[in-house]
Amino acid sequence: MGNWSLACGSRNELTAALPWASNLCMSFSVKMDLQGFGALPVQRRCMVLRSLVEAMVVINWQFIIESQGPSSPHHLPPMLEFHKQRPFKLVEGAEVWRNIPAILESGGGGLKDFVCWRIAELRAQGEDEIYPHIKYTADPENKWGGQYKMSVRRGDAVEDMAQLLGFLKN
Repeated sequence: MGNWSLACGSRNELTAALPWASNLCMSFSVKMDLQGFGALPVQRRCMVLRSLVEAMVVINWQFIIESQGPSSPHHLPPMLEFHKQRPFKLVEGAEVWRNIPAILESGGGGLKDFVCWRIAELRAQGEDEIYPHIKYTADPENKWGGQYKMSVRRGDAVEDMAQLLGFLKN
């Protein structure tokens, strides 16, 4: 039940927008069949999701470091600044996990994608107390038994990416 993918995406639109990034992204896809996910206790499901977030954070962190290195002619602007210049679309219900190049290419992603980007960005800036924050709300109608909302924990505060990026509906 539920196939999940981690995708980098193709280079076409990304390199048109950010030519210096052509060597930083190659297409790579991982698919996981999480049939046992729903049978896990909620705490373990959150542990699985945290592990997936951390994996994508490492990929994004490397992209940020390489895109802002001294040999790079350009740099990647901070996510929130980039969003103001070229607003992202929220792709709801997508189980594809997008890293920074894939978000830039497609122009959007799910909240989990923006959480992974933001955590990597803050860690690359030297902040140490940055973690994924996963809130579970039970919902028997949902195939996973509930809703999982991801945010960014900075010390004792939680950044709500949906609110920061203007995705909340009033």
